[in-house]
Amino acid sequence: MYKFIKWVFLLAVFCQCRQPHNPEQSDQQIDSLIQVVDSLQHQLNDLNVSMVQKKNDSLKLYYNSSVKFSQEDEDYKKYKLSENILEWYSNFYKDIINTKSHLNELKQELEKDNKDSVALRKLQKEKKIIKNLEKQFSKEYLMFKKEMDKVFEER
Repeated sequence: MYKFIKWVFLLAVFCQCRQPHNPEQSDQQIDSLIQVVDSLQHQLNDLNVSMVQKKNDSLKLYYNSSVKFSQEDEDYKKYKLSENILEWYSNFYKDIINTKSHLNELKQELEKDNKDSVALRKLQKEKKIIKNLEKQFSKEYLMFKKEMDKVFEER
């Protein structure tokens, strides 16, 4: 009898802890995540990568040939550095656009069927992805900002 009462009590506690899914809450979570991604995109746009692109284009005319250049050549270092910055920017921008697209698709999925457990798992996955994206961005952003300064540094 004691075991039966124990199991009934545990079942009651478990049922109390499990909250029903609130569609508005999911919608608010997605909107909040979209704002985070928009903020990352805004910060990325603030880097003014177009100036790096111009510098890269001007150096590319000289260094994008079959001739071998000294690794010690300052302009060659700037050229390679600008290539790395542009690649980082492009990859990060693609990640942001893809994440935003996934969030918008997920929002539509949840609007159609707000009790879809697959969509709710996707939301949890997107939260983790965005958290990692934020962490990576905060770690790399300042580093690449400094690298950009080196590209424009005069000898």
